Amino acid sequence: MSDRVFQSRKIIIFFILVLLSRQLGARTWTVMPVGNSLTAGIIPGTSGLGDGFRGYLKDQLGADFTFVGGDVTITAGLNGHFKTGAKIESFLPGGDKDIMQALNTYNPEIVLLHIGTNNTGDKQGPYTEKYTASYNLRELINTIGKHQSVGYILVSKIISKLDANKIPLQQIQEFNKEIERMFFDNAISAKAVLVDMNSAVSYLELGIDGIHPVPSGYERMASEYTRVVQAITNNPGDTTSPTAITIVSAEVTDQPAISLKWYTPTDQGGIVNLYELRYLVDSQINSANFAAGTIITLRRPGKNSPSSGQERTTITEGILGGRTYSFAIRVYDQANNKSSISIFNPIMTPDELPQPGIAFVDSFNNADLRGWNYDPAYQVSNGRLSNSDAGSGWGKLAILDTIKYTPSAEFVEVGARYAPGNYNLGGLGLAMLLDTDDYRIAN
Repeated sequence: MSDRVFQSRKIIIFFILVLLSRQLGARTWTVMPVGNSLTAGIIPGTSGLGDGFRGYLKDQLGADFTFVGGDVTITAGLNGHFKTGAKIESFLPGGDKDIMQALNTYNPEIVLLHIGTNNTGDKQGPYTEKYTASYNLRELINTIGKHQSVGYILVSKIISKLDANKIPLQQIQEFNKEIERMFFDNAISAKAVLVDMNSAVSYLELGIDGIHPVPSGYERMASEYTRVVQAITNNPGDTTSPTAITIVSAEVTDQPAISLKWYTPTDQGGIVNLYELRYLVDSQINSANFAAGTIITLRRPGKNSPSSGQERTTITEGILGGRTYSFAIRVYDQANNKSSISIFNPIMTPDELPQPGIAFVDSFNNADLRGWNYDPAYQVSNGRLSNSDAGSGWGKLAILDTIKYTPSAEFVEVGARYAPGNYNLGGLGLAMLLDTDDYRIAN
């Protein structure tokens, strides 16, 4: 055998061994879940601990992911860095859950951060003001981002928390808005990737304590993390921007509000993960002044009332008559690559805006309202009107829960079955506006 042939065979064998080693020895990632009792996995209504989302997450991610940290609850291998009742500042350097000690010990590559639920009693923002909840979060994110082992920090827009009346706390929304602001303002580590956990888990999936999810809620948390983690680890070094968003329409509605519609964009090799929607008043928005626009919070792509590939949102807050509103939007992928900006046609609101309807929720037990009669099938549960009787017949109030997708249906007849065209029958129409969590007298 000649030296050349022998050398060629050695090269072939070498490449075969390399391919086999890649197949047999797949890349292993180290993951550190960081947070409070939501990460620890409190079982709602008890002080008992489960595995929370971590068990579901490990099952979904598989053997190529190792969870690290000094804390574990039930199942070995579902480690993390968490403490029940902990606030954000507990994880800052010098705190009783000092994150730097954990990072130096376990050297995670991916940090999953869901924190802030226990800070609702604090001032939420702005993130630029010292010692607000969002300021402390910014400090924590930037502390984690400085560690050499960490490549990605998945920062969650945290899930809802309910007050004593089972209504979602406004402080959570304020906190999540500040998370978006610090991200869009480039005020936090470039390693941060936002995860819209707030949209993933409905407040209806919270347990009796109004804080911790039921099992299906924990599973949804895991699925949202899995969605982003897999996109990151399947596409390391991704530098391809998502496609630009295709605009459908922008129009004034009679709420009064502005309605925007667009097609859900795509991303080659990754996922579309986060929208940035801004607007200017009486000025045309463009790529040069986009950062000066007011931010409108959206659910993550695919979650904004999707229908036939379209998404939509309705802006009600701060809308004034006789003004011109200019909106623009772009999308980020899991590697924070940004699409170009897409601009909606400017919208001028009429000088006289229509007055909104009367929004209310009544529990049907007000003794001061004499002669107040109601069918016992109707009760208020978690701030929503529900009917336990599906029977037909006039004299029962109908609820049309499909109004979210049929905006032309302006009112609902009295009766358990809605009869289109029978408007002359009269009666009270109550429509549930599912995407704004209120109820409006429509006729």
